[in-house]
Amino acid sequence: MNQPNQPAGDRLLTAAEVGALLGLTASAVYQGKGAAADLTPIVFSKRCTRWSNNELQSMIERRLAEAQQASPAGPQTNVFRLERKAARNPLTRSEIEEIVTSVKVKR
Repeated sequence: MNQPNQPAGDRLLTAAEVGALLGLTASAVYQGKGAAADLTPIVFSKRCTRWSNNELQSMIERRLAEAQQASPAGPQTNVFRLERKAARNPLTRSEIEEIVTSVKVKR
C-alpha cells in the first residue's frame, strides 16, 4: 500500500490517527489546519487519503527542536505555568513545591 516514493517501512496514517497525534480533529487534518498544514496528503481516491508516519514524526521532531532553540529554558516555562495554575487551584504549598521539584529533577 506504499507509494513508490515512500520508504518500505513507512506506515500510512488516517486523518483520525494524525489528528490524535497532533491534537486536531480529523476534519482539521483534511483541511490542512494547524500543524497538519506541513504534511503532504497522499490521495489514493476521493475517499481514501493517508499521511506518511515518517513525515509526521520528522515534522514533530523538527518543531520540538525549533521550540527548544527558541526557548532553551524549556521546562522552566512549564514550571512557571504549573505554579500559576496551582495558585488558582486548592493545592497546598507543599504539594506545589513537590511538583516543581519533580519537574526540575527530570531536567
